[in-house]
Amino acid sequence: MKNIIYSTIFLIFCCFGAVKTHAQCQIFDLVATEGDCVNGEYFVTINFQYDGVGNEGFHLQGGGNNYGNFAYSALPVTVGPFPGNGSSVFEFVAIDNQHPDCSDFDIAGPVSCAGGACDIFDFVATPGDCNSDGTYQLHLDFQVENAGNNFFEVFYEGQNIGLFALAALPITIQHFDDNGEPNQAIQVCINDVPDCCAIDEFTAPDCVAGACDIFDFVAETGDCNSDGTYQLTLDFNYENPGNTLFNVIYEGQNIGTFPLADLPITIQHFDDNGEPSQVINVCINDVPDCCAHDTFSSPDCTPNGDCHIFEVFAEAHPCNAEGQFMLDVEFASQNTGSQGFKIRANDQWFGPFAYGDPFYTIGPLNPGVVYEIVVRDVEF
Repeated sequence: MKNIIYSTIFLIFCCFGAVKTHAQCQIFDLVATEGDCVNGEYFVTINFQYDGVGNEGFHLQGGGNNYGNFAYSALPVTVGPFPGNGSSVFEFVAIDNQHPDCSDFDIAGPVSCAGGACDIFDFVATPGDCNSDGTYQLHLDFQVENAGNNFFEVFYEGQNIGLFALAALPITIQHFDDNGEPNQAIQVCINDVPDCCAIDEFTAPDCVAGACDIFDFVAETGDCNSDGTYQLTLDFNYENPGNTLFNVIYEGQNIGTFPLADLPITIQHFDDNGEPSQVINVCINDVPDCCAHDTFSSPDCTPNGDCHIFEVFAEAHPCNAEGQFMLDVEFASQNTGSQGFKIRANDQWFGPFAYGDPFYTIGPLNPGVVYEIVVRDVEF
């Protein structure tokens, strides 16, 4: 008998706890907002407030139509399209998926998308700045009513030269290339509405393309390489290139084509003819009359020259847990061998190492000691 009484008290306690911790489901302030007409149709956006709802979302229905299930976090949601015939009315009811009595509704429509005839007005074409290639900027702007489409086309001399979004107005054609006549005319038409067009006339600016020119060309030699070649850096200024690339010419041969945007460029292994005075040319790609040359002195980078290691610099790391430290060593070199080098710290040798890294780490070394650092080529 005691067990039965205890169980009954426990169940009553659980029930009261459930009543206290679950708020009543509420969906309220539902609003159905009609969107803009597009091709005779429109969409409806649904939004509402809610409290104490279930965790399985809600579904949207109305007028015998089920518009789908949605998460509350997806609000606002957009459904459609619906016909903008000027007479149809659509009901939208949002119902919690776990609490069918928890709902709210609103009505959308009627919406008429018929409007009037498509009309473009206040169309203005305004020339802008000239470009170096003889073209110029052309700014276009206009107003439109009852477009029935989100895009428009631009026509010049009967040719479609571009499709643009109405929302992007005003637009600029960056490189408008006309027929050379002083008086110009350009047309715009709503996309897929061939009877909805407008024309504007304007005076073309005088934008004669200038001649291609390369100036301030400088060729500078850099470090020698172990194979006897050397670095050669090229830089110049230019106007009206008519091309995005340039060629490097040495002794009549094209030794490379490079983007103008990459200037200055460095030829890492320039192999000259052995003469002390050198001449190198640059030409705009496919513009053979637009060239420049520079003369420079060739450095002595013969592979059999004296090996030279210089500008040795060392920097210590902080001490490690064992009370020792590592040491970074860097240096410059010329005419070194192909088998690398070693580094000596007093009587300790480290290596061999291969040339090419910005610095080399040796150690561990003991603190409180003055170290003589020597870098020695393996071959020389």
